[in-house]
Amino acid sequence: MNTTRKPALLSTKAVVGAIIVALCKTTTLAMETPTNTTTPVCDNDEELFQLRLITGENSWSGAPVSHRVITESTGDLHDECIGCRHDIPGADIQLCLPKNQCHTVLVGRLIGRWNSCFNGGVEELQVIWAGETIRSNNAYLFERVDFGEGCQIDSCDPDNELEFEFFLDRRQDSSYPNPFAWNLAEVATDESFLQGQAPYNESSFIYEKACVPRSSCLEFYMGYPSNTTSGFYDPSPYSIRLDGVIYDEHELRFGTDLFSGPDKLDQTVNLGDCSVETLCNATTEDLFRMEFTTEALVECFASANNDYNYSSSISSSDMRFWLQDIDEEDFASSYVWSADYEDFEVDRKYAFMSCIPNDRCAQFFFATDNQVASYSLYQNGVELTQRSIQTDSFEGLTLTNAGVCAPAPTLSLTLERVLVASVTVLSLLNMFW
Repeated sequence: MNTTRKPALLSTKAVVGAIIVALCKTTTLAMETPTNTTTPVCDNDEELFQLRLITGENSWSGAPVSHRVITESTGDLHDECIGCRHDIPGADIQLCLPKNQCHTVLVGRLIGRWNSCFNGGVEELQVIWAGETIRSNNAYLFERVDFGEGCQIDSCDPDNELEFEFFLDRRQDSSYPNPFAWNLAEVATDESFLQGQAPYNESSFIYEKACVPRSSCLEFYMGYPSNTTSGFYDPSPYSIRLDGVIYDEHELRFGTDLFSGPDKLDQTVNLGDCSVETLCNATTEDLFRMEFTTEALVECFASANNDYNYSSSISSSDMRFWLQDIDEEDFASSYVWSADYEDFEVDRKYAFMSCIPNDRCAQFFFATDNQVASYSLYQNGVELTQRSIQTDSFEGLTLTNAGVCAPAPTLSLTLERVLVASVTVLSLLNMFW
């Protein structure tokens, strides 16, 4: 089955103030590698763009990958392929593009992340512009790379707005209910910033973005109709980001009659600048928030080959953490745990927030020997600074208590500086009274 390419002009459209860059244009799954055989000769006002999707031996050779190359300002769709297979040696997409504009390449890997370092074999992405490699990743899942001389201007107002992004790579399956829809809204006002739905019974690579107020507390909903009864299972990978911070990234794992538990038809992710009063029932709940940044350099400590010295991702099994009530033993009952993520990109910030009962004791465990540059935990906006290294049955883990068991509130550094400054000013005033 051959892949149909569609170099074309497409117009972006506004949906409640959000720009939907990807219009969900689809092609059929490809059995042939979409590789250019000759390098094009570019005009003086153009540069050569290359997207290399390298496939080596001992990997998931030919794993379906979607890509799209666009120029948002003009609405140009330069190249697109949905669910394309890239057998050894892979793909080398080459295009001549205007050098003075800002272009974007979007990439999604349909069957999840392959860590070339950890698993062995090569599955690597390289983005090359004007002969310079501007992005490489040997464990990619979703990528967005902007390039060109016209990329100096932010798409959102940097002083007042943040950029929200949603990726979804979805295969054609007639068993999927219709529709699969999503909505991003402000929690306090229910104002919608973007909404949409996937095309029915078509393979689609979806990318949406929206500029949202920097002070927003947001709720992102995605799912199938609640009255769905037909049997299906949807493992499509997705990623939800705000200002480059990943709040959720995994497979949907939506379906009915699931072996692992009850039916799951939808999911809600909270993100942004939320308070316990805005997001939770402040009478009965606390707001727990986690933030961490992964290390920039992670060695290939378990590499099955000699192709790489460093990895572009960290396995979730090497970043063990979870938050659950003290009397719960099943990880499935955790508010969050590391397996909720499709591994972790290096040098990337992650965040999570959830309302938890304020009359129950919760515990957050993090591997003591972890691969994060830093991590912070907050309850109702106050940082939880307790770090108790465990030596019992939880040896190798560091504990922070939350919920009703959280230590007495301590001042955050920012608040402490404000109060110290205030006391200093009052002392100076008293000298003149």
